[in-house]
Amino acid sequence: MNKMAVHGWILTVLLFVVLHSGCNQQQEEIPQGKLTNQSGCKKFAAGLASSIVPANEQECIRYRYSENTLYLSHQNTAFNCCPGKIMTAITVSNHTITIREIEQEAGCHCMCLFDLEMEICNLPRGTYRIMVNAPYLGGQTALDFICDLELKSAGEYCLDRNGYPWETAGE
Repeated sequence: MNKMAVHGWILTVLLFVVLHSGCNQQQEEIPQGKLTNQSGCKKFAAGLASSIVPANEQECIRYRYSENTLYLSHQNTAFNCCPGKIMTAITVSNHTITIREIEQEAGCHCMCLFDLEMEICNLPRGTYRIMVNAPYLGGQTALDFICDLELKSAGEYCLDRNGYPWETAGE
């Protein structure tokens, strides 16, 4: 291999690494959030709730902070059974994290519970208000809580839910 080809190969590998690096490798210092994973429509078996998985009558946010990244798991959020693509719009401003959950379409005449996994990169340790705007609360209180990452790097916040689809998920 000639020298020019070797240099081209090395530059290609370096460019790939920079473009495909995770949160911890980003050069920007601005917090950036994204949806990283989602479950399908959840099926529950009656009486199988545990301390690891919230009961289907609860909606929870579990969080874990590590190396300037906040990992969030929104469990039992309601969407249409046929939502198309599920998306999030995550903003961080003045120590407030706002998560807006969006479905592409309401393609069926039913509702399901889903779990969403998100991460916010380049987030300095501190105290944050986390507000979740989910589409199908039907007048119930939205998830909205204070998270002090200086005191606790992991935790959860749950609210009891009633009405469809929470009460019928275990049937």
